[in-house]
Amino acid sequence: QAYYLNQAGRWQWGAQAGHVPYVSAFTTVGEGTVPTDQGDVPATIVQQVQETLTEDSVALISRYPFSATQRFELSAGTTRIGFKDELEQIAIVGDVIVQDSRHRLPAPPAIQLYQTSIGFVGDSSYFGFTAPVRGRRYRLEVQPTFGDLQFQALTADYRRYFFFRPVTLAVRGVHYGRYGRDAENPQLSTLYLGDPTLVHGYELGNIGLSECTPVPGNTGACPEFDRLVGSRLAVANFEVRVPFLGVEGYGLIKARFLPTDLAFFVDAGTAWSKGQTPKVRFDRNTIDRVPVVSAGVSARILLGGFAVLEFYAAKPFQRPKENWVTGFLIAPG
Repeated sequence: QAYYLNQAGRWQWGAQAGHVPYVSAFTTVGEGTVPTDQGDVPATIVQQVQETLTEDSVALISRYPFSATQRFELSAGTTRIGFKDELEQIAIVGDVIVQDSRHRLPAPPAIQLYQTSIGFVGDSSYFGFTAPVRGRRYRLEVQPTFGDLQFQALTADYRRYFFFRPVTLAVRGVHYGRYGRDAENPQLSTLYLGDPTLVHGYELGNIGLSECTPVPGNTGACPEFDRLVGSRLAVANFEVRVPFLGVEGYGLIKARFLPTDLAFFVDAGTAWSKGQTPKVRFDRNTIDRVPVVSAGVSARILLGGFAVLEFYAAKPFQRPKENWVTGFLIAPG
């Protein structure tokens, strides 16, 4: 990806372009046979389907600051989304791979989209080492999309930071959703609430089949996972941030070489799609689409002056078969 912004005048202008592949895969293991000189023999068949979604985009952007803390944003561009599916099949007899083949699978046709966006942004925050410590930040943005698919994306994001030297209380409320004719189109990736930058403790791939509560009449359902996906998200976060290692005046222990903040957090969020209504209540043992909640502690470390590493331990309340889970990500608070 490349991004250019000219800030020489009050009207700021620029462009961005990108070629980004997103690769995912799933694997199945079963029993079968393979032909040999002595006839068919039993074998373990491993199949892996790899799906590649490639996003090519270009856009013109413009910004107009009303003040040092508020600005208006406008953009227009086009995006092409291509699809490629491949199947790799491996046959194993005993502990020996006797066959390994790979071939293309039918894939959906490419999607051509044309997008515009209008946004109003405010930012009066002051950063500490790993996250804002005072002020507020907000964004209200509408992004209409036309072309092969038609929908509108809405972003409403508000964050507030209260500084009580040296502790910060941070709160955030976020809504992102797709609305309109094709908002639920299966060619669009579903939104995932369990991203740790939204709600800790529900990372993708971390929820096993053993956690799924059986749903009468629907053997393929897993409420513990299904309530985390949709075309619309709403999230609320609360954190108490403490500068553990830092400098004099901002850090319980002086250690300039590795600034570290401790954060005690409570996260809550819900995901849904058109025609679904979340049941807004705290319930740990239910098959309904209820909000998910977690609480825990994290340590954010500023590495090399630019990369923020976060290590966390969280109690995911809507995963009743799990106690505490741990995780790692690279992202500022």
